[in-house]
Amino acid sequence: MTDVLVSFAWIVAAGLLAPILAFLTGKRVPAVVFLLVLGVLIGPYGLELAQDGDAIELLSELGLGMLFLLAGLEISPALLKSREGGHALATWALCIVLCFGGAVALTGGDISIAVVLAIALTSTALGTLLPILKQADLTDTPVGNSVLIHGAIGELGPVLAMAILLSTRSTWATAVLLVAFFAIALLIAL
Repeated sequence: MTDVLVSFAWIVAAGLLAPILAFLTGKRVPAVVFLLVLGVLIGPYGLELAQDGDAIELLSELGLGMLFLLAGLEISPALLKSREGGHALATWALCIVLCFGGAVALTGGDISIAVVLAIALTSTALGTLLPILKQADLTDTPVGNSVLIHGAIGELGPVLAMAILLSTRSTWATAVLLVAFFAIALLIAL
């Protein structure tokens, strides 16, 4: 239990130190960057000050869930239904098709690996971008709205695609489901 408390103390310390460091840089370096760097530094692959465990895993899952929840609260469904939302969906669909083709070429025709690579390559980091946008006061600007729309599609698309991929056992059935999903999503967006 003491390892969990020590790990938790290091995580809390990093969480408190990151905004202070961001403030000291005049907010030119977002707190998110410091959180990532401190996480690597104190983590099991850095100085090993914070260790993995069931309690830390639960904290991690809760944090990830809250990150997605907060990102979802920032996204307006009207923006996703807008013309730019349709463009974002079409852009993402084109990107996943291009990534799939490139992955097939790179893997020598291994479809199952190509599907996973294509999904991974088209995912965005909206949870990381959102605090940066908020810190720069860009959330209600055209640039901020565009990043939110494209980031939301880039988050939702891969999550849904991975859910479909992991819910089936056959590679071909997965491929057919993914193509059908993307066709339906593109049709709805248009």
